[in-house]
Amino acid sequence: MASGKAKFFTRLLKFQHMEFDSALQQLAWAIVSPKKLYRHHEAQYKTRESWSRDDPAFLVCICGFLLASTLGYTIFLRLGIIGFFLTCLWTILVDCIITGLIVASLLWLLTNNFLMKPNSREKVQWSYCFDVHLNSFVPLGLLVFGLQMPLIGVLQHRTLLWTIVANIMWVCALSSYIYSTFLGYSVMSQLRNTVILLFPVLLFLTVGVASIPLKWNCSTIFAAYLRSRIGQ
Repeated sequence: MASGKAKFFTRLLKFQHMEFDSALQQLAWAIVSPKKLYRHHEAQYKTRESWSRDDPAFLVCICGFLLASTLGYTIFLRLGIIGFFLTCLWTILVDCIITGLIVASLLWLLTNNFLMKPNSREKVQWSYCFDVHLNSFVPLGLLVFGLQMPLIGVLQHRTLLWTIVANIMWVCALSSYIYSTFLGYSVMSQLRNTVILLFPVLLFLTVGVASIPLKWNCSTIFAAYLRSRIGQ
């Protein structure tokens, strides 16, 4: 596993050594067939005894997508040049990477301390937990940073219709993250009771339904969040 980490960081500094064809295939699986993506991780474990990636191309592709998305939001929300760079840094470093480090660490502790089958000697790798976060971030990011971006103007309207549309999109985005995360851990034979990882979906559904009569528009809140990060 240590050699895999070394290979990951070595490739991070050598752009030409990254396998972008494989990364793009995995991105497609993350969106249309997450089960196939995790079967890929499982097959990888059987061949080199590591669930996690040793190639940073997948992360680089996500960062590239977020960069393009931030440019779109900058145009639609008129954030300005400085706003673009600040939002780009915040989105990639905080929303994707730092949040991923926190979520991966929490799930690493949860799985190894509470979801492990009795007498199982094989622990869940922290690096795999971070990979699960990245896999799950893809469908969420496609909705929040992709689909929502060109529609952000109309989605912010405080009418009942657009509030419903915006909040349904957010519930779907967050639920897709949770579902992909669940799949990532349920494929591991040493874990049990992984269904508890789906429980946050109930919370999202409850909040989503409750927010409609209150006219809490998630897209409006998100746009205000983007502006607040650059002091607008």
